[in-house]
Amino acid sequence: MATPVLGAGKLEPNLHGKYGKKSATERRIDALMAKFSRMVGPSARTRELLRNKDIVSLEAKGEEYRKLREIEKKKKAKLEQEPWEVQETPADEWTKRPLDDVEKELVQQALGRGPPGEVLAMHQKTNLEVTRADFECMKPGQWLNDEVINLYIALLQERDTKRKVQNKGPKCFFFNTFFFHKLGSNGYSYKGVARWTTPKRLQQKGADYQCLLECDKIIVPVHLPAHWTLAVINLRDQQFEYYDSLGGADSEVLELLSHFIEDEAREKGGLDLDTSEWKRLFARNIPHQQNGSDCGVFAITYGDYCSKDAPFQFSQADMPFFRRRIVADVMRGAVD
Repeated sequence: MATPVLGAGKLEPNLHGKYGKKSATERRIDALMAKFSRMVGPSARTRELLRNKDIVSLEAKGEEYRKLREIEKKKKAKLEQEPWEVQETPADEWTKRPLDDVEKELVQQALGRGPPGEVLAMHQKTNLEVTRADFECMKPGQWLNDEVINLYIALLQERDTKRKVQNKGPKCFFFNTFFFHKLGSNGYSYKGVARWTTPKRLQQKGADYQCLLECDKIIVPVHLPAHWTLAVINLRDQQFEYYDSLGGADSEVLELLSHFIEDEAREKGGLDLDTSEWKRLFARNIPHQQNGSDCGVFAITYGDYCSKDAPFQFSQADMPFFRRRIVADVMRGAVD
């Protein structure tokens, strides 16, 4: 008997290596595998399920993913009918100042029509670029991408350097969105990130430190499947902090960061640091998102406010304005 040709008569190898029409379950698993494979930074657990074709677990994850997308679609439709400018007036000293006319024009330029590949913002020290297509994620109802978040983080780092000179607030270091994925996506690996914190690399990122142990806080954006959160290594207060706009508490994230800072202290500072008694705090009484798309805005806003020791005096209602504020800051290349 001749070997069937793929695509001929819809005969394909099934899970058991035999040829024939795939069952509905197998077709569903193929769709789930394709979906999760396209996700940015899938977790180690998700990749394991993909490799093993764990039908039950993948189905559960697929249903969770579908619900998040449904929430996002409904909220996006609602947001598109609402005014774009929401709460432009600061409510207190910590709230972002309103956009001036020049900044409003920059926002219009970034979100308006034009060549998708046109580079609209660039950070010289890190060579980060944001194109018009990248800025699409800043429109209501869209999930933030790495490009916008990382350039904004670079600007927060520059602000921290200026504040350090002025002796204002805690001394902070901001990792980009790829750090945590590199640290723990395939099991904990300090070796995978050890070179990220050499004095030369810290200087290249605009941080005026020779070693991370000089910082008060190390701020780490964390990308989970379909969700952004934020973690903080608080060296000043000897605690690990986790901020999730959906109210989650991922203890594994904090344990990975505990291992990291102990290894960092030993390798870069020659210190035997024991963080086993440090507090693990999962923030509860914080602003939470009320939709399926603003987790990224919440995450970097948590980081912004943490780096200033500012109270979290904002809410879901501020997110449309914060999106515009972030676009304006990235376009002008500075964060207040």
